[in-house]
Amino acid sequence: MDITPEWKTRVSRLLPALREGESLIFTSEVNCNYNCLAWALGCDHHPFENQKGAWWFWPGVPDDTAEGRAKVCAAHGFTRTESAEFIPAYEKIAIFEKLEDGEVWLHASRQARNGWWKSKLGDRGPDIDHKDLESLEAAYGKVVIVLQKHRPDWTTS
Repeated sequence: MDITPEWKTRVSRLLPALREGESLIFTSEVNCNYNCLAWALGCDHHPFENQKGAWWFWPGVPDDTAEGRAKVCAAHGFTRTESAEFIPAYEKIAIFEKLEDGEVWLHASRQARNGWWKSKLGDRGPDIDHKDLESLEAAYGKVVIVLQKHRPDWTTS
C-alpha cells in the first residue's frame, strides 16, 4: 500500500499518540469515496451524509449530531452500550464529538473482531487500524456514544 510521506506526516501531527507499526496500521490508500460513518458501518463506496451527491436514507435524522449518527447505527442493528471495552463476538461503534470554534466535529470508529479499532480519517484520508480510542481524542474529541451489535459469525477463538 502506498501512503505518501505527506499523509504519514499529517497523520502523525493529527494523532500524535499513535505510532505506526505499534499502535497504528495504515489499511488503505487515500480515498474520497466514503466518510467515517459509512466506514464504521462497513460501506466503502458512498459517504453517509445529508448532502448532494451523498447517501442519506434516514429522513428526519440529522447527520450533524452524535444522536443522529447513533440513530443511523441503530437502523443497522446497533444498540447503545456503556463500555467500549472489547467483548468477543460483538462489533462496536464509538462516536466522537468535539466542539471547536463554535463548530461540532464528529467521528465514528468501528471495533474489529481482534479488538483494534478502524477509522476513516476525514472525507479524503486513508483508513487506519488503531489500538485504542483515547489516541484519537486530540483530533476528534471525546467518545460520547458507544453502540454494539452481536456478531454470531465472529468466532470467539
